[in-house]
Amino acid sequence: MEKKHISVIGSCVSRQLFNNILLDSIFTVDKYSYQICVWDLFGDKIKIDKEELLKYYSEEFTARMITYDFNKITLDEIASANSEYLIIDLYNIIAPICEFKLKDKTVYTQFTYDRYSSLINNIDNFNNLKDLKYQKYPFQKLDKSIVYKGLKKLAGWIKKHFDLNKVIIEIPSFADKYFDLENQLFDYSEQTLINNKNQISIIKEFSLYLADLLPEANLFDLSGDNSIAQFNNYDNLNILSTPPPMHYTEYYYIEWSKRLINLLNINLSNYYSLKIEPNIYECIRYKNLYLKSLKNKKLANENLKAYEYNLNDYVSNIENLSDFIIIISAKDECSNCIKSFTNKSLLDIEMNVKYRQSYIAIIDKSRNFVKEIVSNDSINYEYKNDLPHNAIIRIKSAGYECGNMSSIVLKINDSTTELSLNKRGLNFVLLNAKTLDVVDTFKCDTHLDPDLTIKSIYLSKIKIKV
Repeated sequence: MEKKHISVIGSCVSRQLFNNILLDSIFTVDKYSYQICVWDLFGDKIKIDKEELLKYYSEEFTARMITYDFNKITLDEIASANSEYLIIDLYNIIAPICEFKLKDKTVYTQFTYDRYSSLINNIDNFNNLKDLKYQKYPFQKLDKSIVYKGLKKLAGWIKKHFDLNKVIIEIPSFADKYFDLENQLFDYSEQTLINNKNQISIIKEFSLYLADLLPEANLFDLSGDNSIAQFNNYDNLNILSTPPPMHYTEYYYIEWSKRLINLLNINLSNYYSLKIEPNIYECIRYKNLYLKSLKNKKLANENLKAYEYNLNDYVSNIENLSDFIIIISAKDECSNCIKSFTNKSLLDIEMNVKYRQSYIAIIDKSRNFVKEIVSNDSINYEYKNDLPHNAIIRIKSAGYECGNMSSIVLKINDSTTELSLNKRGLNFVLLNAKTLDVVDTFKCDTHLDPDLTIKSIYLSKIKIKV
């Protein structure tokens, strides 16, 4: 059945919600905005051209988000997406405020604030922004009337563009326990729990205000849930100091997804028939292996030797590249750790992919064919090139903001087989170039895994020690 279309204005909490297997089977996320200050999206604009910003920021994402913050174009893009559903969460509304003043204009932002440092240092290079003034202060010092005024305008915009029965206002949960990187379960400190309680009360106040303005919308209140969070493994974080960024365990995301589906009166059986009962510890990260439970820790250690490899080692140990067709398709976000893939040159590909772009590659050296496609939009490509059995390989890739999916379909006569694992990062398929037998399928999370860990059947069979 065709997926439903939704746009998200909110935090990574909502983004992760639509990455789990339940909601991913039902929804396509058309637009996702991390610009959390929804109350100020109707405020003044300060014109800054992204091409000008790229002179000072090498990262396309940073330059794009600065233009989004100052030019206030988020709602215009969501409106143009014509999504059927909309979900909003105010999870980060309590974040510190960046206030920019230019002559008679005042612009607020609530994103990652250190990314403005280069802009401030180079402000003399912007002829029309020489008078720009900047300061940062706690959200609590902001006049509440500014927030209320912005939420009223937001409510009016929502009424104009969406059926209110298909609008969700989410009040997120705050975790009271967490797993560290070694799967140990801990309680937060008493002060952290007090801070969390104060923050959720602020989030709830403004969320309920917005819900009162939109009484026909769906209020998805998770604030009373006692949940458990898991650490994300960003670089080499020291878990003895300030806790690193976290997300809730897969158990909670799936449980919340079931509640959201019921709230919207969506018949789940039309979309996903498997019975899903996740373990409470599912998706806890341990040495780049996602465990089903703490009981599997010993088994995981044994399996690491037999099945886990590094993507660079994988490519360098393929016995003869001409024996295979290698197909790559990206999903969600694949660029963050892609620089660690140093052996991509052995495949004669460059992988010049930017944040959340779509990407495919076909490497068929037996037929002297190598092709890459990178795009801000979704990619659909057919590869034939005199393949045996008159076969066709159909490759699709869509970054997070244009479909969030990967597909690699092998069609031989009337038989079609989906080979992509459709996971975040890069999805690989290795085919025998002569017979088109499937030799290997795996994914590499090039968004959050700097170790580029994969699980390979091919390398395990030929017992290469890496």
